[in-house]
Amino acid sequence: MAKLAHQVQLKKSVRRWRDAMSVRWLKHFARTVKKKSPPPRLQIAHTWSGIMVAALYCSTAIAQDGYFLPIDFQQQQDQAASFVPVISSIEEQNNVPAPPAPDEPTRDPNKTDHDTPEHLKAHGDRSARHLQLSEHDDSPAEFHVAPHGGAHDDSHGGDSHGGDSHGGDHGNSHGGGHGNSHGGGHHHLEIPPMIGSFSRGPGNGRLMFPIDRLIVAPQDNALGALGAGGVPVTFSGAGPVNINRPGTVSTVGGLQTLFRQQLSLPPQNVVGTITDTATFTTTQTLDEVNAAFAATLQPYDIVGVQPPPGTYNTAIDTAFQAASTINGQTVFDPTTSGVIRSGRTESVAPLNQPLVAGEMLDAFYAFDYVVNLPIPSPSADGLLGRSSVGANTSAVPTNRLYFDYSLVKNGVPFNRSENFDRYTIGIEKTIGEGELSLEVRLPFAASMDHQLVLENGRGASQTEAGNALVILKHELGSNEHMVISGGLGLSLPTGSDVEVNSEAGNRLVRLVNESLHMKPFLAMAFVPDEHFFMQSFIEYDLPAGRNGAELNLDGMGLQQVGRIRDASHLLWDVSAGYWSDTDDESMIRRWAPVMEFHFDKGFSDGSQVRGNSYRLFDISQDRDVANVLAGVTFDLHEGKYFSFGYGTGVGGNSSSSDGEFRATLNWPFDFK
Repeated sequence: MAKLAHQVQLKKSVRRWRDAMSVRWLKHFARTVKKKSPPPRLQIAHTWSGIMVAALYCSTAIAQDGYFLPIDFQQQQDQAASFVPVISSIEEQNNVPAPPAPDEPTRDPNKTDHDTPEHLKAHGDRSARHLQLSEHDDSPAEFHVAPHGGAHDDSHGGDSHGGDSHGGDHGNSHGGGHGNSHGGGHHHLEIPPMIGSFSRGPGNGRLMFPIDRLIVAPQDNALGALGAGGVPVTFSGAGPVNINRPGTVSTVGGLQTLFRQQLSLPPQNVVGTITDTATFTTTQTLDEVNAAFAATLQPYDIVGVQPPPGTYNTAIDTAFQAASTINGQTVFDPTTSGVIRSGRTESVAPLNQPLVAGEMLDAFYAFDYVVNLPIPSPSADGLLGRSSVGANTSAVPTNRLYFDYSLVKNGVPFNRSENFDRYTIGIEKTIGEGELSLEVRLPFAASMDHQLVLENGRGASQTEAGNALVILKHELGSNEHMVISGGLGLSLPTGSDVEVNSEAGNRLVRLVNESLHMKPFLAMAFVPDEHFFMQSFIEYDLPAGRNGAELNLDGMGLQQVGRIRDASHLLWDVSAGYWSDTDDESMIRRWAPVMEFHFDKGFSDGSQVRGNSYRLFDISQDRDVANVLAGVTFDLHEGKYFSFGYGTGVGGNSSSSDGEFRATLNWPFDFK
């Protein structure tokens, strides 16, 4: 109690010095401004004197309220006593009564003294509690970050200035929960995670690729009289002409290989007939053709051919539609079509002689049946949807385990009549004093298959894993009402490749999941009072690599046609809610209606792989999609939250689904 009495006497004396010095400085400042401006050096002196007085005022106020670490009170009292003669001499020069010395305190007999040891002990003053603890334990104060933003200062017994009363077990800046506004040097808010939404749209993007091929190959066409050397070579013979489904030869290059091996074209599978003449026209003039022949040492050189008459396309399109239930477009492929000397023409030397009348030529026309479908990039949206950082998380670093579920209505990429279920399990762990956290998410889906069937839009009903998301979050600044954080998310290509096959088992397209995605973000949580809360995430999603693209161009199997870079995206998520209290004894502490807005802007900075009958790219590029979600969040005590809501698209190009029901469960976890 002796040490406590010294502390009380010192506090009262310092308060009198502070008041006297602050009043004297204000009077001196008022007299100064009435006079002419003093010299610059004197102005600087006045400024520094004001700063020193303000610092003294603030430091004594902080000391008076008990926000100080253990100090040597006897040393402080001796230092304070040494200041008294100096202050007294200054007061005498200015004719201002000096304050009493520390050992001669004055007291108003009509005023209750709240600084007595009895009063401090009765009302649990923080300073008295600190002194009492210091007498028994000289170890430094410990600070722990509790689950879901709770902070406990062991040196203060768990209370803070934000709780419902002094000396409570769980001080909170808003009167409840586990938040602590002064325990560890930074502020933690109690705020539920955002529900989030995965309903991202493909925009207007569609991949173009062939799903079938037919050929027309009129053979042994004897040339008539040749024209001038500056005009193309033409031929027209008797019809009709057969439409064939290719076997082992589906390109003019394959035909050239056969002829150079002294083999003939095998029998073809005829699927239709063109009731027109057998005809062709070269893309090169006669002189150019002969020069090309003379420049090579091998037989059976290929000459380019112009597109055939329109009657060929009409007949081919009819044959494609009869063989497929998918709407597509017939495309002539000049890159795999051409004219070649007949297998009997160059069987003997000399080779590569100029064309002459009566020479036999074979024509080869290749046609593709091309479709346009919204197949997502496996490393961007994927089959499960793009995983944004803001989904089922908050701006406050937290210790928690969580699970969320989504029922996505009509969300299969190109069969919008099918639903699927999506799940995410995750864990978040704070590091150090709670200002940093590491989070890992693992999404997966039921009733989904990465091998989509062309005819029905989905594959076998099975479980498919998505891309894992690792998030490093750091609290950048905070006070009792707001937290600002930032960090980096990293999407890992742990999900399957995306493939499209026909019902017959033909592999048509494959997008290989290889690219990482980096997701730098900023987040804000705002809790102005014990009811309203709001938080927002802004994220920039950019790829850190490319994905391989494979196509079945000639019916002979998949072949790589290039590598695709995904488009970058800007995502903005915002959520707001309002708490309503319930019975304190019920399982639900309080509940809040929640409204959320999610926006996704795709940029046109991705790459493309193009060919005559295909065009592959990230279909999410150059899109604007806006979704809203309405839901309810329940506070189940001690940082446990259960939420559900329904989200749907409200604007932009399009949405990847007709709606999404979401439910989330967050459970605090102590990782000590």
